[in-house]
Amino acid sequence: MPGNLFVRISTLAELFLSNNNIQTIDSNAFKSLDSLKILKLDNNAITKIPYNTLKNLKQISTLYLNFNKINQIPDSAFTGAINLKILDLQSNRIAAISKNLLQPANLLKLISLNRNRITNIEDGSFNSNLMLEHMLLSSNRLTVIKDNTLKGLNNLVFIHSNFSKACCGIPASVTCMPRVPANCAGNSGTTCLNVMATPPPASGMCSRR
Repeated sequence: MPGNLFVRISTLAELFLSNNNIQTIDSNAFKSLDSLKILKLDNNAITKIPYNTLKNLKQISTLYLNFNKINQIPDSAFTGAINLKILDLQSNRIAAISKNLLQPANLLKLISLNRNRITNIEDGSFNSNLMLEHMLLSSNRLTVIKDNTLKGLNNLVFIHSNFSKACCGIPASVTCMPRVPANCAGNSGTTCLNVMATPPPASGMCSRR
């Protein structure tokens, strides 16, 4: 996708580019779209998000990048996306979440990282995302989630991960699946049921020790 492609439609609010076999995105492709609120780039063949691609999208609230081949996301990728609330990155090839990746997205409420290749989430990766309510992490390659990775996310109401220790440090008021108390020895003061219901229950099924 070349740069300055939408220079004459700066008032555009929604842009749907799904299923177009897009492979690359110029860092200036969306430069003039400062009114854009919804951007759909799902089901393409994108491999990386270039430096400062979303810098001028200060109004964007919903971004779909799912079902691509993304394996590189620089820390600057979401710079400027200060109103981003929904970010869908599921079904890509992302291997790690860096500490600074989501720092600009202070209003983020939902992030989907399902079906990637994530082996590591840096400590403090979500420190700036205190409005986060829903986190989807299933079908990755996580083996360790550090103690402070989700610290301070007091608005979190649902986490789904296929790594059972992801729920160990999560308060009982948060619906977190799956919870396996036997795997949380030394990790948390929470006892709970192994919640596998779909859809998730309306409230947590755990109680503090």
